Amino acid sequence: MFQFDRKLILTLAAVILMLGIAVIRKAAPDEETNKVVNQARTNTTQQAQSTQSPASQPANFHAPDAAQAEIKLDEKILTFTSQEELDLFLEKIAAADQSKIRLIGVVDKLLSARVRFISIDELKKVAGDAKQDANYLVTPPPMPPAGEIQPDALGFGQDYLSWLGIEGDNSSWGSGVTVAVLDSGLSYHPAIGDNVQRIAIMPLTEGSTEHQHGTAVSSIIVGQSEITPGIAPAAELMSLRVANENGLSTAYHIAEGIITAVDSGADIINISMGTYGDSDILANAVDYAASNDVLIVAASGNNGLDHAAYPAAYPSVTSVGAIDANAQHLLFSNSDPSLDFVAPGYQLNAAWSTDKLIPFTGTSAAAPVLTSIIAATMSLYQVDAFQAQEIVSSYANDGGLAGPNEQYGNGIPAMDRVLNGNQAGRYDPAVSGYAVVEQGAANTPSLIQVNIQNRGTETLINTPISINAAGNERIVNITSLAPGEVFSYEAQVLTPADGTYLPITTTIADPEIDARLDNNSLSANILINQLEE
Repeated sequence: MFQFDRKLILTLAAVILMLGIAVIRKAAPDEETNKVVNQARTNTTQQAQSTQSPASQPANFHAPDAAQAEIKLDEKILTFTSQEELDLFLEKIAAADQSKIRLIGVVDKLLSARVRFISIDELKKVAGDAKQDANYLVTPPPMPPAGEIQPDALGFGQDYLSWLGIEGDNSSWGSGVTVAVLDSGLSYHPAIGDNVQRIAIMPLTEGSTEHQHGTAVSSIIVGQSEITPGIAPAAELMSLRVANENGLSTAYHIAEGIITAVDSGADIINISMGTYGDSDILANAVDYAASNDVLIVAASGNNGLDHAAYPAAYPSVTSVGAIDANAQHLLFSNSDPSLDFVAPGYQLNAAWSTDKLIPFTGTSAAAPVLTSIIAATMSLYQVDAFQAQEIVSSYANDGGLAGPNEQYGNGIPAMDRVLNGNQAGRYDPAVSGYAVVEQGAANTPSLIQVNIQNRGTETLINTPISINAAGNERIVNITSLAPGEVFSYEAQVLTPADGTYLPITTTIADPEIDARLDNNSLSANILINQLEE
């Protein structure tokens, strides 16, 4: 029996593990080169070996302050322009004073090395012309505090599949698709089972267990329970633990995880983690995935900023923001001009620990929703991940301001449209959302854009809608609306004097034939930021 614990909190204080510098016995340069380099590569290889040992207890994580990216102060990532330069560096560091500088790891395919040092002079001696980057800390996006979620936000619970237009049996969705989840690992959970390939990139402290963030993310993709349903339950899950027991990772470990996932046969990589620091090793790993036709989907971040975290901010990565069950952009969800999609990200039922469930909130939840929709589309259409993403994008539901925008990207994935996009005779008018397009001072007019989308396959003719804003009702008729197109109406409203939310409801008169009646009405409370008089 699952225990639903709504008091579990996903964010607590950070515990940053300060690792001491081990002294390696001095030896002749050639012997030392081989020993140091081989040991670094062995560490990398051993950490990437599959393991089947499950864990069950939750730990805590802390996300980086959005104002500045956190780094490991005693580490650098060195990136070289050629294999010859990397080999020369490896010879130099093997001969260096190991009490002052130490090689921690090498990613040959990225021509990069991770070093820990206490002497900047020693670093200069061995680094040569290598590009030096900080090793940025990477964490799951922080759980947003209550003040950063609008008061009328509506949760999904276990209903996110039906909300996405998934009805009936989806047990075969994702078949033949390998989805890699780069996160904190995966504990055994009855909603997921143990038919998972586990790869450990980041070691855990002896006696500790995985943080449960990765378990929650994975359950959205391959969950087998009615109350934690997976969207692509037949997908092959590859769980790569790139974070420690506190949910803390680094750019180096994320990059190493990407390389390992690609080389292990992943079709899609989900990363519900991020940092606000850009680095060559992470950018190069993302490029490696793209060059091998592996799609990366990543969370945009939960800091309410106007730009996404990395790796979501990279152009070749598919970035995902979060909405609630009213299709509202959640205030904590990072916006970005290059945002690709938004997806359900508020209080989704998700697995946690050995037998618990949590209401999972954030872009961390939204990313695996999109990942699994792409995986499902791959199996249904027998296409690759990039082609599947194009299909999902072409049938995405509009949201917020009409057309692609920085809060909704290209829209909201809709599996009913993916499944029925070629079905003639399908009628589906929908209220797609609202946006403030002109704001006034208190007690002066503001303009709210009201949007209606034709989500069917036939042109809509003479469709009446009712718009009620703060008790003021108006009737508007849409004479014609082609499939996929959006009709926008700008409703003039009086800006509230007290800064409260303005209630608005739009209703489409029910047509005789309608594929989905549940999207014919939408109510929202809109906060209009008043202009100074």
